[in-house]
Amino acid sequence: VRASHILVKGVGPESRDKILKMRSQINTPEQFIQRSHSCSDCPSNAKCGDLGFFKKGQLLKEIDDVAFSLQINDISQPFKTQ
Repeated sequence: VRASHILVKGVGPESRDKILKMRSQINTPEQFIQRSHSCSDCPSNAKCGDLGFFKKGQLLKEIDDVAFSLQINDISQPFKTQ
């Protein structure tokens, strides 16, 4: 699959609130792209959060579980990773 992401660092309520608010404002792939540039804490934000193509087992299990369960252009709900 090919996936993009928005990373919000932190584990506390502030980080959780930030990502939940951000997700509530993302309804289309275009909105995701706009947000990924300005809101992601990952260097991939320069590439719209693009993680590229990957096979099952190449990335974190949490990412695999979500990425391989979505349809093309679906946007997942936020989830926690290491």
